[in-house]
Amino acid sequence: MAARHRLSARARAVACAALVALVSATCSSDAPTITAGPTTAPTVDATVETAPPTQDEPVAPPELGPTAVGVATRLPVIDVEWTTAELDLPETASGTWLSRVVLDGDAITAFGFAWDADSRQTVHTFRSTGDTDWTHSATQLPSGQAMNDIVRTGGRIVGIGNSWGEAGSEPLLWFADDDGGWDTVDLATAGLDLTDTYLVSVAASGAGIVVGASREHYEATANLAFETDGYRFEQNDRDGTYVLYHVATGRIVSSGEVGDLFPSSDEGQIIRDGDSGVVLTVVPWDVWSQMFPHGSPLPIPADIDPLGPTTEPIEWDGYLIVVDEVNGWFEVSDAATGLIVTSGPLDDLFRGPGPTFVDVATGEVVLEFSWEEWDQHISDAYFASEALHVPHVSEQMILYSPDGLQWSEQILSTDENTHLESVVSVGDRFVASLVEHFGFGSARRAHVSADGVTWTEEAVEYVDSLGRVVADDSGAVALSFRDAGTEFVTSEDGLAWTTDLSVVPQDAERTLWLSQVAIGDGGLAALATLDPPELARVLTITVGSRTARFGIDGSAVEITDDTTGEVLLQLGWDEWSQAIEAGTPTYTTYADEATTFWSADGTEVMTITDDEAYQGFDEQSRRYEAGIDHVLFVKRDGQWHEAALPDVDGASPDQLALGTDTVVVGLVRYTGGFEEPEPTLPPGLELLIGRLPEL
Repeated sequence: MAARHRLSARARAVACAALVALVSATCSSDAPTITAGPTTAPTVDATVETAPPTQDEPVAPPELGPTAVGVATRLPVIDVEWTTAELDLPETASGTWLSRVVLDGDAITAFGFAWDADSRQTVHTFRSTGDTDWTHSATQLPSGQAMNDIVRTGGRIVGIGNSWGEAGSEPLLWFADDDGGWDTVDLATAGLDLTDTYLVSVAASGAGIVVGASREHYEATANLAFETDGYRFEQNDRDGTYVLYHVATGRIVSSGEVGDLFPSSDEGQIIRDGDSGVVLTVVPWDVWSQMFPHGSPLPIPADIDPLGPTTEPIEWDGYLIVVDEVNGWFEVSDAATGLIVTSGPLDDLFRGPGPTFVDVATGEVVLEFSWEEWDQHISDAYFASEALHVPHVSEQMILYSPDGLQWSEQILSTDENTHLESVVSVGDRFVASLVEHFGFGSARRAHVSADGVTWTEEAVEYVDSLGRVVADDSGAVALSFRDAGTEFVTSEDGLAWTTDLSVVPQDAERTLWLSQVAIGDGGLAALATLDPPELARVLTITVGSRTARFGIDGSAVEITDDTTGEVLLQLGWDEWSQAIEAGTPTYTTYADEATTFWSADGTEVMTITDDEAYQGFDEQSRRYEAGIDHVLFVKRDGQWHEAALPDVDGASPDQLALGTDTVVVGLVRYTGGFEEPEPTLPPGLELLIGRLPEL
């Protein structure tokens, strides 16, 4: 069941992302006319002329559809020759993803991350040495270290991440060597405290290396404390520790982690004897969850049988366990004899025995609390404390090094509502972009530096949110998340940004959003995703000769007889809500893991079991994935062109790189569905390699 809920959330997230993505249109009057043609690359005929309409004639719509997923912006089409390369990882690898793809000319280097069974990260490097030949190297990072991203800047490949230890988190940099290995860079030089500092982005040039970083920490405050029976309890909310003192002598009686006061188990629900505290058994969570009834998985409100119990008794390890949520009581009996073994308040079951403190010097219990007593002490302590709000300090900073050995820091902002968005090297200077959030909006500002040491604030001419910022000596490109939708924007200096590409789908029922950008020797590139038409997104479930569709045209549900075509039940959300508020009729009920739909006159229309519902979610997910299209846009010699990507079979295009005559799309492929077995990430990653035609 856990896998179903988890994947259901992922499917909803994908659908929501598609629904909320906004778009805008930019139609160029100078673009050539595209003749309608097949779904493969059609002929571009720039010589066709259309006579202007007379004043009395209606304006004819432009001919669209340059590819199977063509856009309203009239762009010439190029035919890209695609091949696929699989980047094989060990079968034991898990949690894999593609971090970066870079191109030197048309030579490809791809970097992927994976974890082993010991939660140690391995960085995999794949390099092409020809059209079909690849080399593969792997570097396993020490335990407690993780690389989060890989950046190419100033001709260098740099990894950014963190290490974790008893003192907290410290940032780390790695420089890639020519053999596929990584050299660790120690940023914590003398006098530079970088505890709890996280790296955002890296930029390198002839002036050195600049790292954008963010440090979040809390000022020290008094511990939460209370006194009782001659003892003083102090709790440090920041690090989650406690100390119990003997007031008269000041001696530490007990100390440890606050979590140790409330013992629990990742394996399942602990059942203890109420008198002795001895653990009787541990009920696995998947078994324990069977005790609690759940509602209909369908996206509609359904009444649960009000006469049914709030929980179902379960039998485990020779015990019969009953939980009464209404009265807050539980009971455990011997399944064979029926004799009660233990019982008590649900707090004692779910939270375990009340906190007990043992003197480490004598081994004697010096304090015991019921949950009612403990909650009252903690509540009184919080209200009496002056530290109800722990001051939060946020620092947005620049770390600079001329050689990668010695580092200095420069604080750009201490405003907790400001975050560092990116740092890039553009032309002969570094540009750090910061965004300040306030009220219902945000403001952008930038700091620039020629040497990485002295920074001055300059005005920014583009105030919308930027993402996927990439730069080289010629300028910078990024995605702009504007109210009208995502746009491809460019800048010569990293300060003034202008829209270079804005597209909308030709099918008004579909939504398009740009997801990746690239800049290279061959020009500029962008990757766009089009979600499926509405019918491909609708949850459709057929049982026998009847079909239920949820959310079609904004309705709650529509049920039809497939034999006659008759609509048996059709309800909008407003109608449904009004009926529920009026108390007539219910329309849906849920019992015995099945949802039943009723007409207004009380006639049963259709029953869908939970298993049939989950199968419907799987089918919906497959239809959605199959209906997604991806479009490549490439700008060469000042002109944007469009090309269709081959079918990626549900994979997610996650990286984009552009060389001289090559474009590479990195794919991450997910498997599994709403049904068991639980899905896993694939052991391999894939690249789509496109050879661009001569223009």
